[in-house]
Amino acid sequence: MTNCPFSFFLHIPKTAGTTWRSIIDLQLGAENIITYYNQNNSSLLDNLWAMVTSKPNILGLIGHYNFGVHNNLNRDPLPSKLYKYYTFLRNPLDLTISAYYERLKRYPNEFKKNNGTTMTILEHIECHTHFYDNIQTRMIAGTPGSNQINQHEFNLAKKNINNNFGFVGISEKFDESILLLSKILKWRPCRYGALNRNLEPKVIDQITKNHIKKITFYDNQLYNFASDRLEELIENQTEIFNIALYELKKLTIDSNQETKILTAPSSAKRQIERYLDTIF
Repeated sequence: MTNCPFSFFLHIPKTAGTTWRSIIDLQLGAENIITYYNQNNSSLLDNLWAMVTSKPNILGLIGHYNFGVHNNLNRDPLPSKLYKYYTFLRNPLDLTISAYYERLKRYPNEFKKNNGTTMTILEHIECHTHFYDNIQTRMIAGTPGSNQINQHEFNLAKKNINNNFGFVGISEKFDESILLLSKILKWRPCRYGALNRNLEPKVIDQITKNHIKKITFYDNQLYNFASDRLEELIENQTEIFNIALYELKKLTIDSNQETKILTAPSSAKRQIERYLDTIF
């Protein structure tokens, strides 16, 4: 393992993580990142130290896993300066709706009722609450197996963010988040599209909305906590940031474009580099 901190890119499902992953692979090199998706067991995580030790070029881990994986880097937890977590949160209502449609697409038989019709969002949530119940808080608290979480898990998630996360982005402010994260991690200016977008209609009734808000109570609190932190960080930036953000947003209008490093001279490249290279 190199002397630089090991990066844990904690990808919460349906938080624009596919686009984020494409940026990480581009910036750090896909060959330098361990991926943990759709694994049948936890052997990769359990043996993380052996893998990282045998491949000194490995810089980080990305995937659907929970906070606490850093303990597998050694028998004893590493000092915080040797690792950092990074993640994105999303509005819990939108995340739940998107998760429903994604699961419906992948496992349609799970949604079939005896009369042949398809479960609504509300019906599926009531039958399979564990798929939707405060998922973001659980993953960041590192307590996925809790049958029912409470204020303790929420406080633990906030503590983990404060002590162990180098950055928490917000999906609804993806460009702002990527620009700030690029400065923190010394990434190069790049362009990207919106990958794995769920285009199904998102109009739902008020009863369903209220139920989602009820089962994502702590996720809403955590989302607001992270959003306030991000807003404060944005407000503390200078005009150089706003100019760079304007150029970045122009670059990302094309949602289908390939993720690429900016190499050709351009106003966008110049202004984004100006922000990334500025020392505050």
